[in-house]
Amino acid sequence: MAVEIIGSQEGVYDFYTLSAALPINLKQFYAKKLEQSEEIKEALRHNMEELALAKIDKHSLYFVEDLTTYLPISRRTFYDMGLHSVHTIREALLANKLRKKAKLRRKWESNGNATTEIVLYKLLANEDELARLNGTDQTHTVKLDGAFKELAKWSEVPLADRKKLLETIKSLGSE
Repeated sequence: MAVEIIGSQEGVYDFYTLSAALPINLKQFYAKKLEQSEEIKEALRHNMEELALAKIDKHSLYFVEDLTTYLPISRRTFYDMGLHSVHTIREALLANKLRKKAKLRRKWESNGNATTEIVLYKLLANEDELARLNGTDQTHTVKLDGAFKELAKWSEVPLADRKKLLETIKSLGSE
């Protein structure tokens, strides 16, 4: 085992002798520094959250990607800090989106333009009405017989009876 030698004017000491003479415990020292580092990171995260909420309000932002351009940190740092998943930030962005949607709907409602009325109706329509408006209502009917019909019943069969059903399917497939 190699021992690191540290020189001094009075003589040569090995690392272990020197570290034993130090008045502080290195483990405690680094643990304290790590704790302080975590406290600093948490304070920075809290400050960035407050700044993000202020920017969302001031600039009427709707998307996280837009928000990152207004902050003094990089997009990567924003995501590394976990700010993209902070509840208050997500709620503020959602509130802006909902306010804007309501404002647009009111505007379209009073506009009198046929195109905007159709768009508004599509936004408010249920699935059946929307399918009729778009002409996309497609209903497919499939008739199952033989092995496919038995296979379709598979999920409804209790586990104990599946072996019997499997034998039935095999016999139908061999016919």
